[in-house]
Amino acid sequence: MADLTNDQIAEIIQTTANDYRGEDPSLPELSVSPESVRYEDGWYYVDVVARQRPARAYPFYDQLRELESRLRDRHQVDVLLAPARAA
Repeated sequence: MADLTNDQIAEIIQTTANDYRGEDPSLPELSVSPESVRYEDGWYYVDVVARQRPARAYPFYDQLRELESRLRDRHQVDVLLAPARAA
């Protein structure tokens, strides 16, 4: 689904993450910048920054994987979320 703009993808990710955090409060608040969105071969590659440092890395990676799954199921977009550090 390449017809979405970077702004739209960032908004979809932000909204889906906020909904997920309502179910799992341990998910840190995420910052998603439209400038970090890249589209290639049917996939969106997006850098995400946790506003609070996750207590443990592996549970955070699992949460990002679940978020990717929700994006695929609910919005029919293939997204790979890459944890990044704040600039």
